[in-house]
Amino acid sequence: VQMLITSRERLQLRSEQLYQVPPLSVAPNATLAEATVSSAARLFVQSAQFVQADFQLTPTNLAAVLRICDLVQGMPLGVELAAAQVGSLPLDAIADAIAQSAEFLTAAWVDVPARQRSMRAVFAWSWHLLSAAEQRVLRQSAIFRGGFDYAAAQAVIDAKPALLTVLVDKSLLQWQAAATGEGRYAMHELLCQFAAEELDAAGEREAVAAQHGRYYLSYLAARGLRLGRGEPKQASAEIQPDLDNVRQAWQWAASQGRLAELEEATYAWWQFCQFCDLEAEGRQSFGVAVASIRRRLAQPLADEETALLGQRLLAKLLAIHADYLFAQGCDAAMAAQAREAIQLGATSGGVEGETFGTFVLARALHELDQRREAGDLWRQTIQLVLAYQPTHPESELLHEVHWMAHTCLRGSALHFGDYGGSRAYMVQALQLAQRLGKRRCELISLSFLGQTDVFLFDIVRAAPSLVAAIDLARALGYRRSEMDSLEGLAVMARLSGDYTTALRLLEQNLMLATELALPYDESFALAALVRLHCQLGNAPAVMQRSEPL
Repeated sequence: VQMLITSRERLQLRSEQLYQVPPLSVAPNATLAEATVSSAARLFVQSAQFVQADFQLTPTNLAAVLRICDLVQGMPLGVELAAAQVGSLPLDAIADAIAQSAEFLTAAWVDVPARQRSMRAVFAWSWHLLSAAEQRVLRQSAIFRGGFDYAAAQAVIDAKPALLTVLVDKSLLQWQAAATGEGRYAMHELLCQFAAEELDAAGEREAVAAQHGRYYLSYLAARGLRLGRGEPKQASAEIQPDLDNVRQAWQWAASQGRLAELEEATYAWWQFCQFCDLEAEGRQSFGVAVASIRRRLAQPLADEETALLGQRLLAKLLAIHADYLFAQGCDAAMAAQAREAIQLGATSGGVEGETFGTFVLARALHELDQRREAGDLWRQTIQLVLAYQPTHPESELLHEVHWMAHTCLRGSALHFGDYGGSRAYMVQALQLAQRLGKRRCELISLSFLGQTDVFLFDIVRAAPSLVAAIDLARALGYRRSEMDSLEGLAVMARLSGDYTTALRLLEQNLMLATELALPYDESFALAALVRLHCQLGNAPAVMQRSEPL
């Protein structure tokens, strides 16, 4: 005898064969045609027609319907309860209400049991069937964002294996296995809202958030050396599954002014944001940390050592955040913040803030056309690094700034016509990167060295550096540097008279700029293509490529 049984809980029979029923599907960015045949949107339309007979999926309401289906994550009852509101509320209002609280999802149906008339009733029914220990693990699991693995469950919420198994068997947690044998736990977003309310009611949020924050910032910090040196791609890949947890941990530490935790994680978070091109997020997150530590230092602290730790941390955070202002063109604000970092670092013994602040001040002055002063400050940065490294050998940030100062002096030397000096600085930067095993820095050094040789019309020396840079960029997944190196090879090919290769490389350069959503670089690549087509007398191509400009 074979029986097909649907249940949210395992029957605990040895002979049962489990088949997970996936949620109803619809892509958040589906087209109208795709949504019309998707299971989630079809159920929504059918359910909505019970309260509004002429309801149809249209280009106008498509985005709101997709958002609703996404918010309930394809849960059939959630879709039905949301659709039941169509007769009395705009679709956008329904979506906003669901995002705010699962309590909104309720209906006055009399032909179903009371426990199925709202999402809260469904969750409350299951909740009351749990033991006290199971309830604790479930409500504390709401602290995670984007799921969590077994190690985090042990460290953050002290979840015993048997309790996790029970919650998975009851379909309150989902176990997402991986081919490696590892896996992650996930919780439905609507259930997570319910569990979070229970977490607050139990008065446990602050303690669990602290445990969560410490765990994930330590997890991030443990990968700092690999991010900055030989394995940035692998280290960032390890962080990516828990990126939302890391973000929440950083936000917790920043908002709470947690000095030790921020100090531990600052370098790794900065490196991660750099490697993953998270420019805006890095600027915002370090800005939040700066504001929080300012507030913390304005209050009485436990002892002088804590005050010094806070001042040193603030100096470093100020310098890093000021460097992010470079891309915004906020040169005066950048200079002012860098000066503050220098002063605070010098008075508190915060050598990282003082040194990096000096480097950033030079960048700001360079943009303000104070080029000689900038060059002097970059050379001073190198002297500070050499003076402080013997007493701070563990500082990866000092190594990083040492390399950065050399790369900037390359551009400064070019500006003043010191072409030999420019190349010498770049060779030194490459040697520094290779000696320390800093692969990202090695990549940028190779690219800059090749571009410098192209500028000096030394094509023989330029080619190996640029080709090596492209190979390393592809190995690391660092596409921005791949794009820059392709541009250098294209210029080299054009100077050599190999116009076919130059056109091909410029097309690749344009494609990368478009994929990376870099409008300035995209325009630059288009302009280079137009100039070369003009040079070759290719009028149709000139017209075609000029149109986007």
